[in-house]
Amino acid sequence: MWLVSAPDFLNRMAIFIAQMKKDGCYEAHELDQKNMTIKYDFKKDGRFKVFNNPNADKNSL
Repeated sequence: MWLVSAPDFLNRMAIFIAQMKKDGCYEAHELDQKNMTIKYDFKKDGRFKVFNNPNADKNSL
């Protein structure tokens, strides 16, 4: 069964990672090698730059 679904899975993961890089959220995720978990850092996410920028006008949001 793996030989049938592997190409579809790999294609979907490639598209998923490409979309994450385009959106700027790929850098916000990192793998914790000790616990083998994925950690997410809101401050590194490119989609939320306006919220992390101290010079941004937060009243206009």
